[in-house]
Amino acid sequence: MRRDRFMCVECKSREDLQVHHIVPWSKNVDLRVIDDNGITLCPRCHIDKHKYIRQQEAASRKESDVVRKKERETERRRKRKK
Repeated sequence: MRRDRFMCVECKSREDLQVHHIVPWSKNVDLRVIDDNGITLCPRCHIDKHKYIRQQEAASRKESDVVRKKERETERRRKRKK
C-alpha cells in the first residue's frame, strides 16, 4: 500500500483499502506475500477488477472452445477424405 501512496490505483480513493493479488493466491503460493504481486484497490474497484478478470477468462475459454471445434471439424474432414 505504501508503494501506491495508500490510495486506490484506479480511482484514488483512500477509503477501506484492500490489496488485490495480481497472480491469485490459488495459482502461486510463493507470490502471496511478494509486494510486487499486489496493488491497492478500494472495495468497488476490487470487485470491478475481479469482474473484469472473470470476463477475460470466459472470453478466453470461449475462444479455446471455438478453436477446438474447428480442429475437430478439420479432423473429421480429413478422415472422410481417406
